[in-house]
Formats: sequence, structure tokens, C-alpha cells
Amino acid sequence: GPAPRRPSVPVPDGVPAKAADAGIRELHRVARGETLSSIARDYRTSPEALRSVNHLQGSVLQAGTVLAIPES
Repeated sequence: GPAPRRPSVPVPDGVPAKAADAGIRELHRVARGETLSSIARDYRTSPEALRSVNHLQGSVLQAGTVLAIPES
């Protein structure tokens, strides 16, 4: 059968409206214990790409933060 779809996350305030233009594939809500590296690995992208697209300064993530996932 079809692959189960992950629930889509509504685009929160703070994610630029032009995110779709920037090649954003989907959004990911950070769970407790996740790191930029683990999320990047899950989506087959790089921590640097995640940092760039989301305008992150460091690599510390807060649980509940919504990250834009770039096209790989």
C-alpha cells in the first residue's frame, strides 16, 4: 500500500513566507534529544544546510522548534 504520510506541520510564524521559493521540502518539529546532526542525517542533508536555511547561529536546538528542511 502507500507509504504512511508523516503529519504535516503548519508553517509557523517566523518561517519566511518565501520558504517554498528557497527549496524547502518540509518542516520538522524538534523533539527532545534531537541534534542538528541527527536531524540532518535523517533527512540526508547537512547540519550546515539546516543552519543556513533556518538562520541558526549555533547548533543547540530547543525541543518544539520547527525547522525548515531544505531540498537535498
